[in-house]
Amino acid sequence: MPDRDEITDAAKQIVDALSLEGPEERKALRYLFARVALDQGLLTLIAEEARPSGTLLICQEPTTGLPYRAERPSSWTNAAEGQYLGEVLTHLR
Repeated sequence: MPDRDEITDAAKQIVDALSLEGPEERKALRYLFARVALDQGLLTLIAEEARPSGTLLICQEPTTGLPYRAERPSSWTNAAEGQYLGEVLTHLR
């Protein structure tokens, strides 16, 4: 298992990389995070709403009860979402 400093460094690298992305890219990454977190049991799905601007996920952190909302980019199709999610899950396993 990595030590705490390695985890902290990795988290900082991710935050630094995300800060360079535009709003649409961050929106997409937030949505993918939610889908991965749901898959791994880190979030609980409360509701899923189809909107003209994209699918909205309303989730909750099981341990704290804090809400987490993420919206799928409207340009994504179900097939595109599946492809992107599959790629992320492949790299995380």
